[in-house]
Amino acid sequence: MSQRSALDDSRKHRKKGRCLVCQKAGAHKRNLRRRDTPEKRELQNQRQKQQRVVLRSDPERVRARRERQKTYFDNNPQFREKKYTAQAAYRSRPEIKEQKKIYQRMLTYNLSDSRYLRILEFQKDCCYICEKEFGNSRATVPHVDHDHKCCAGRSSCGKCIRGLLCLKCNNMLGMVSDDAAILAKAIEYLGGRRVGEFEN
Repeated sequence: MSQRSALDDSRKHRKKGRCLVCQKAGAHKRNLRRRDTPEKRELQNQRQKQQRVVLRSDPERVRARRERQKTYFDNNPQFREKKYTAQAAYRSRPEIKEQKKIYQRMLTYNLSDSRYLRILEFQKDCCYICEKEFGNSRATVPHVDHDHKCCAGRSSCGKCIRGLLCLKCNNMLGMVSDDAAILAKAIEYLGGRRVGEFEN
């Protein structure tokens, strides 16, 4: 085979996306990806950033692009199912679940992970009230308790956090609205008279 015919054959295979060595379709692109370098990735990231800047400066172009993506998503059930499956697999990973818990604690209670671990260590991995060891179930997992007089509702500023409780103890305080007088009356009731004594 002459050099000219070999060059033509090379161009023909490259147009088809075939590797010159194994003659398999798609192998040529995979070989190119293997030759990827940090410099190429950095250049690609810069191009993507430039594209995002251009898109943000043109709202109409952003709207048209979103419409195309939505249309493609609605008209391709296989792609939609594949995306849902990938998202579910990603969310089910243990490290992703732990990151989500850390993010939610910071967002809701303004409680950093380092401070949360210090509180957990101070309480010896137990509920502050009943002193039962924390676990992984919903009833035994640590619940952040805060003073509702400072921050009403579920969120907290971070300064009024009192400790970590189990689900039952946390619900108990919520049922009496953090009223110490009601709890003292309940203690007196548990250790005092019975209804039968008044009937005699």
